[in-house]
Amino acid sequence: MIWVITSPEAVADEALLIQELVAAGADRILLRKPQWQADQYRQLLDTIDPKVYPQLLIRDNCWIYNNYRLAGVHWSGKAKAGLSPQQLQNWVKNHPRSSTGVHDPGELAAAGQLFDCLLLSPVYAGISKPNQGPVFTGSVPATAATVLALGGVDVHNIHALPARGFNGAAVLGAIWQQPQQAVSKLLALKKSWQDAGYAAPDENH
Repeated sequence: MIWVITSPEAVADEALLIQELVAAGADRILLRKPQWQADQYRQLLDTIDPKVYPQLLIRDNCWIYNNYRLAGVHWSGKAKAGLSPQQLQNWVKNHPRSSTGVHDPGELAAAGQLFDCLLLSPVYAGISKPNQGPVFTGSVPATAATVLALGGVDVHNIHALPARGFNGAAVLGAIWQQPQQAVSKLLALKKSWQDAGYAAPDENH
């Protein structure tokens, strides 16, 4: 399973690239631009073919998720911190297909009881955030959620993730450092994953 996280900055022809990435086999595209307001997300979505919407997740915006019938909501640490535990539980239960980031493997079990998918980072030295750390080098503890590796994943190391208990990867820098090569980079990642002999992703996630 491979998710693509959008570049935090504007990218030329981004709507078209998102559509092409989905067509090339990205299991999900996470629309994550921390400095954007809701209107900017709507403007982007309005230029994307609605047939692609079921493959897109949105960061922190349940209204857009509902109105555009997207694949899910990704909860940032900032959004979670603004809610009480009960409020967060209520929001997530009312918006299935929710995901969130986790930086401490010890939090996976508890987070997996609430969220459908967890992005554990950093797993390798970051491409877009080279100074992020410390890097998680162990195996994924048992959890009810799908766990994706985030941070430094590229064509040279993605094949090693399943042996560590990961269900896939979420990639950012490996795709967007050269936006004009985004689709070819994704195809190379998928080939590396598939050549290692791993099964296709579970479509229920």
